Amino acid sequence: MHDFRLWSRIYPATSHEGYVPVAFVFTGKTKAQRESRIRRLEEDARRYFAGEPYSGRVSGITAVEYHQAVPVVVTELERITADPDGAAGKVWRRLGRG
Repeated sequence: MHDFRLWSRIYPATSHEGYVPVAFVFTGKTKAQRESRIRRLEEDARRYFAGEPYSGRVSGITAVEYHQAVPVVVTELERITADPDGAAGKVWRRLGRG
């Protein structure tokens, strides 16, 4: 078996190593269509990223453990093509982080 990790060969280390993000790139005829698709994905993902009630002395506090979470990011193809830095630009929205 070959130990071939394409991600680490293309992108330099950031000191934030972890799981490789799952990226959704949406396209559509109109901006409203693309935004609708992204909103639906955000709504569906919300239950997976919802905080768990903290069992400490203070009620009403929730917490999320991201240590073993796979990052999920979304964007529109049109944003990638419009940004001079392309997919390396500030075109991504990460699900689960407010």
